[in-house]
Amino acid sequence: QGGLSDNRLGAASFVPEQLVIDRADPSRCFAVGTQGIFRFERGTSTWFPAMSGLGVTTNTGVHCDPNDDGRVVVTNVDHVAFVSPDGLRTARKHEHPDASLPNNGLTVAYDTATTPSRAFMAVGNDTNAAGSVVYAADPATLAAWRSLGRPAGTAQRPLGLAVRRVNGQVVLIAAV
Repeated sequence: QGGLSDNRLGAASFVPEQLVIDRADPSRCFAVGTQGIFRFERGTSTWFPAMSGLGVTTNTGVHCDPNDDGRVVVTNVDHVAFVSPDGLRTARKHEHPDASLPNNGLTVAYDTATTPSRAFMAVGNDTNAAGSVVYAADPATLAAWRSLGRPAGTAQRPLGLAVRRVNGQVVLIAAV
């Protein structure tokens, strides 16, 4: 192995969580899992790390903004999420805005009525407790995440999100 760790895509310790084709750019695919984020683009023959300097992380999903080519949120169990404006060539880390809640990003849903889309993110932990939903206050930068609180009547983590507009109002459904 020439000094390489066994963390590579396809190696024994890489456990994939999700494979996503970017709807904004169908020639680009992402694989996320226990050892990082990998990208494949048409015209190349191999998967390669999508973010330089990321290190070993456990990622739960890649969420591409359907209204903004290259804008991506990667949910992560170590840092909530990584946000990228350029197809994960660069990214910044986002922690949960409420330090009393866990830093596990679970899933993202986009309100596509705006361009760029407003992202809603489910946050929780692996024991199915202390979950909340947060959203990006600034759709252009995905900065200043603000808590919407817990799903009504429960302290369980939201595992799935859906967002739509009904008569101009945002309706967010969280599956717990």
